[in-house]
Amino acid sequence: GATLGSLSSTIFSPLREESGLSVAELACNDAADSVPEWMVIASSATPLVALIPSLRSFVASRGGRAVFWMWAAAQRVGEDPEDAVQQALRHCGGAACVVHDDTALLDVVIRQQVAAVLRVRKIVDLVGVAEKQDSEQDSPREIATITDGHLAADLGKQWVAVRNAAGEEIGQKEATAAELKAIREERFPFGALLAGVQCEVDAGEDETLVKGFLARAAVRQAAMKAAPADMEAVLGALRADQSRSRLEIHLPRCSNLSPEGLAQIAGSMPTNLTGLAMNFTGTSLSRAAMKALFEGLRSKPLQELNLDLHRSGGIGDDALAVMGTAVAGMSSLSRVNLSFLGCFGVGNRGLTELGAGLGQLGMLQELVLNCYRCDSIEDAGVSALATQICKAPHLTGLSLDFGDCGSIGDAGLRGLGESLSSLLLLKKLSLIFACDHGSVGSMEDAGLQ
Repeated sequence: GATLGSLSSTIFSPLREESGLSVAELACNDAADSVPEWMVIASSATPLVALIPSLRSFVASRGGRAVFWMWAAAQRVGEDPEDAVQQALRHCGGAACVVHDDTALLDVVIRQQVAAVLRVRKIVDLVGVAEKQDSEQDSPREIATITDGHLAADLGKQWVAVRNAAGEEIGQKEATAAELKAIREERFPFGALLAGVQCEVDAGEDETLVKGFLARAAVRQAAMKAAPADMEAVLGALRADQSRSRLEIHLPRCSNLSPEGLAQIAGSMPTNLTGLAMNFTGTSLSRAAMKALFEGLRSKPLQELNLDLHRSGGIGDDALAVMGTAVAGMSSLSRVNLSFLGCFGVGNRGLTELGAGLGQLGMLQELVLNCYRCDSIEDAGVSALATQICKAPHLTGLSLDFGDCGSIGDAGLRGLGESLSSLLLLKKLSLIFACDHGSVGSMEDAGLQ
């Protein structure tokens, strides 16, 4: 069938001429804005039957914005290709890399273009045909996209199954954005990511940059279903990307994530990592798993740590105690964001021990702690937490969410207020104790005063 390369006479050849006008330029100029917001990376061998639906899906997911051919824009007469690409990237939000089969990411040109986008810290969306296809041959091809952040579809309302420890469905609940992102990304062809990670092309620092990008996208699927050798290939590429100082790892609803696997992932993060965000929404994590995670992180010079443990089964006082002990030794931390939303095992003891660790961080400037619907937290826990975290000498921003924690009352607020008065550098403060029923525990006006 026809491929992208077969369009050379109408797209690529005119772009090499001073006054040439191509189909790609016409498509861009017909858009609302003549400056393309997104560019396309694809092999000339990409079949049009894969390219066209992939681009339609990508454009729809990104709000119908203009797309452009990245490398073709760099082929004008008298222009240096590298300079032209860099100039185009100044106007674009990022690029869509179309992955039409498991060999697509082995293409040297594709890898060069991905590296060019990553070097200027722009977004690269990987767009491919989903692995799970309908049995009917004439059914539309479903497109799966991997990207940093979220697509519009991740922010809508959808319901997902709730399962017990045996994997049996016991009900349904509204999915979080992280869960919908995971469902979307797990359909992306893992074979293509693995082939890209294992590629033997020797292109120096750019090659480690590309492999590190692909490895980050592959971590969750590797943790869920990859053979040990494949998992090591993915984590080896992640470890080798020493140019990366910030990292996002999404592991929501990862049912078979063991403490050993988590230790392996944490130990494979770049050694110069200063910013880390990990999402474990709906993933069951034990005390042992928390210990394994932080043992792998303690050698990293982290300044920012963001852990989303929203409804993570197994997270309770023991896990928070491990976390408190660990963070006390991570002296470079200046910003910490921890979400225990819906973790019903979190109570007074865990909050106290976590606070003790956070209070020892001499560089801590901003702390966000979400304990919404942690029903076991009482006045004593809130007071103890406040006493401990207010020992951090440079704290300038504090956000505490105890919404729908029905056992917190006036005594907890009084203890919190007394401690907060010692934070002389505090500039930003957010306290949430609201609930759907209009009151929380035994809280009255006296407590608020």
